[in-house]
Amino acid sequence: MLLLPIVRIGLTQSMSPNILLAWESKHGSTADISHLLARRLRERGIQVTLFDTAKGDKPAGAFDAYILGSAVYRDRWMPHIMQLAHSMRPALLSKPVWLFSSGPLGHHPTPDDSPADIADMFWCTAAREHKIFGGRLKAHNLSLMERANVSVTGKPYGDYRDHGDIIAWGDSIAGALCGSVLGT
Repeated sequence: MLLLPIVRIGLTQSMSPNILLAWESKHGSTADISHLLARRLRERGIQVTLFDTAKGDKPAGAFDAYILGSAVYRDRWMPHIMQLAHSMRPALLSKPVWLFSSGPLGHHPTPDDSPADIADMFWCTAAREHKIFGGRLKAHNLSLMERANVSVTGKPYGDYRDHGDIIAWGDSIAGALCGSVLGT
């Protein structure tokens, strides 16, 4: 009996998944995370459409998967990304979805840092995962009222994003979409 090796056939460039990566950012940290994720996914052969929900209506096109992300303020996702999720619920429920939040400051994010409204996002998307990334807080980006709030709450200034963690998460998503674990 002749045994032949089993070969996993990967996606060709023309067959690569097309995903929508939509986000809402208040001061740019979540946008930076989105762009870093998009770059990593593209390096892995994934087609990525970036969409800032604060700057436009519903994105056009058909997508094979979705990544939705939001800055977290006052323990909540931003309003435009929430509106997008609700308006696209049927499409989101029919495709793979990943969620990410950006915002914890001063410590490594834990599940306790999940925003209060994340259950609503799971209802809209049946997401495979919710990832929490540290945020960034810079005084010069804040209004006078926001700086006063930071002073009262004692939130620490600084950049708490872990770029290695963001890249690893992008690799995990690419692996799931392409059906294999992708190396660097």
